[in-house]
Amino acid sequence: ATMISAARHCTRFRDPLTCTGHYLEPVLEGEPATLHASALRSGKRTETVSVSFMQRDVERVRFCGTFGDFAAQLESSNVTRSTVDEHDGPRPIDAMPPADACTDKLWRGLQHMKIGTLYDTAIKFAVPDGSPFILGLMSGNNETEPRIDAHVSFQDGREPCLRALALFNDCLPPAVLNWAGKAAWVPTIEYTVHFYARPKPGPVRASFRADTIRHGMSTISGEVQDSEGNLCSVSRQLCTIRV
Repeated sequence: ATMISAARHCTRFRDPLTCTGHYLEPVLEGEPATLHASALRSGKRTETVSVSFMQRDVERVRFCGTFGDFAAQLESSNVTRSTVDEHDGPRPIDAMPPADACTDKLWRGLQHMKIGTLYDTAIKFAVPDGSPFILGLMSGNNETEPRIDAHVSFQDGREPCLRALALFNDCLPPAVLNWAGKAAWVPTIEYTVHFYARPKPGPVRASFRADTIRHGMSTISGEVQDSEGNLCSVSRQLCTIRV
């Protein structure tokens, strides 16, 4: 989300279409950072920007994003298709109960652990009582479905935006922990978000699943819908599992 802000200083477009970050070194929370943005390619409909995230004169993350104009996209094409097979029944993200019917004990548990400022001051979330994270990891079983679903919002009441989607696609505990709960650290190697629409006001619905877990590595796929059920973004990241 921070890098999108930096990239907007050197592109005439405001809307991120795709953003990818390669994580080179751990980011230092609470320390100053310098971001260097430069345009890589400028076209009629899109522009691509590179951003380097620097701390202590060390590049921590290299970001590359392509920006465009959602309004222009809507004017030029109305092609829309969903490949979801309704015969398989509702997906977990579509079947989530309302936020006020979910539990916030996972969020409060993370606050109590004091693992960073994200859950203390930035976001709050609630997960369904039937979530694998509630029935699995929080119940002492670390070999259940590697998936987590939640309603997510900002603690200060601000509404979600495109930059918020970049945050919300990686704001929950790693889904892989519900299968490999003994992991002490799940560092991200690469993280990509595809943006489809600006979210409507209200809490978003987020769902993440570890599609592949193999040889100490995992691929996690995510989806974020707005409060009206519109698909706003999808994500995919590669991480390692360190015990």
